Amino acid sequence: MPYKDKEKAKEYSKKWREKNKKSLQAKKKIYYQKNKMSCYKRHKKWCRKNKDHVKLYYKNWARKNTLNFKSNKSCALCGWNKHPEILQFHHLNPNEKLRCVKPAKLGMFLKEMEKCILLCPNCHFWKHFRAEQNKTI
Repeated sequence: MPYKDKEKAKEYSKKWREKNKKSLQAKKKIYYQKNKMSCYKRHKKWCRKNKDHVKLYYKNWARKNTLNFKSNKSCALCGWNKHPEILQFHHLNPNEKLRCVKPAKLGMFLKEMEKCILLCPNCHFWKHFRAEQNKTI
């Protein structure tokens, strides 16, 4: 149904999409199942063109998940919990530490967080300071 007024046309199409949401999702699912490789290639091509957008997405994803992980937790040494968002991850075994977790492997990011304990900045600094002093002595 053609509308001369763009706002009315947008409103109509929005209502139509809401009304036919289930059937549209079913059609989409069938299309992607039939054309899996072409969709994958198109997505890969899009990701290469929009590297900044993809990096920002994963950075925001990581930030959100770390905040969720830290919420309602406190420092493992002193128990400080006023601002859990500034708690820092400290690896218990530095030899198992992954230097770089690539965005494609988000599951690794979560596993890496589980290898750590949360420390407030002061305790984290002191922990590393003492470890360095023990190495030099």
